[in-house]
Amino acid sequence: MAAYGLGGLTDLRSGKSLPFEEDYRPPIAETIEQGKPLTTDQEGRPLGAQYLAGRKVKGGDDTGLSTEEIEDIIFAFTGSPVEHIAANNPAIKALSGKAAGLTEDFRIIIRDDIDKDSSEYRRILAHELGHAINFIASKQWEPGQKPEPAHTIQISDEMEEKLRSLYPQLNNGKPSPESRGYSKKEARHELTADAIRAYILNPAALKAKAPEVAALIREYVNANPRLNKKLQFSEAIPSSILGPQGGSMIG
Repeated sequence: MAAYGLGGLTDLRSGKSLPFEEDYRPPIAETIEQGKPLTTDQEGRPLGAQYLAGRKVKGGDDTGLSTEEIEDIIFAFTGSPVEHIAANNPAIKALSGKAAGLTEDFRIIIRDDIDKDSSEYRRILAHELGHAINFIASKQWEPGQKPEPAHTIQISDEMEEKLRSLYPQLNNGKPSPESRGYSKKEARHELTADAIRAYILNPAALKAKAPEVAALIREYVNANPRLNKKLQFSEAIPSSILGPQGGSMIG
């Protein structure tokens, strides 16, 4: 079960989009007219989702998703709207008093004392959506199954090191998921969910800081029929999504 507790999600501190020619390279770049909507991602996979995190037109900037868009995607992927429940509700207490979580029956619950207009709320939503995407995109999880830590996008040891180098920038300087009490198996889920959070919120920053991580997320999401009608990714992640803001810890 993935949970988010109070303790400090932060954003990446760089949000300038790369020049188009550094993001989309030949021959794909040469087939797209200035100002026209992008029809493929950087690797040539077709784009056509309702929501696109990243660059949307040639010459345009990378843009992240709004709170309302993230909530709509969560409803589409989980089959339930985000639930806002009291901090003393047993469902939250079962998450060790944490702020939010992806439950065993695949619902996302969030404490109702978190300001829905705040950047922290948006970060929490994006992190929990990252967990849902991680489960759905994994090869092991099937609809109706209880989500397990083993249901995760497959990453190499080298990719895990890249994700670990991003983690402190997204979690108020905390060095690792293990430093927040997660097991080794759970840690990979946390690392991946936070990277997806960064791409959802600030695509330019993620692509600039970790282009290989951005490419991995596109690989698992953009061609996945369970996901790609509602959400796809093009460029990279802006800075306000990764870093620390005292107050919440995600899980």
